[in-house]
Amino acid sequence: MQKRQLVLSQLVRVQTEAYRNGETGIESVVQARQQLLLVKLELATSHEERIKLLERSIKLASELEKLAEAKHKSGNGSAADILSSQSDRLKVEIRLVRERQKKKQG
Repeated sequence: MQKRQLVLSQLVRVQTEAYRNGETGIESVVQARQQLLLVKLELATSHEERIKLLERSIKLASELEKLAEAKHKSGNGSAADILSSQSDRLKVEIRLVRERQKKKQG
């Protein structure tokens, strides 16, 4: 599982750079990020660890959203990219709320 995490981390970096350079669409970045998050969450051993992972993922998703907005404003991205990145961020935010609820329930 840790080997997969390493491979997915590299994939996220490569896909993000390719998106910045206009070589791929945002969906490949979103998909790689979602896969990496799932692996990290599987490896996490506590609610606190999962919450920290989700908070970090939201921060990274927000950065991707800003990149999509900047690309769109410069004419190099689409409104669909912005919506996709927003959807990804919201999905993680919902998961964070649920994880916090699980922690409260014990």
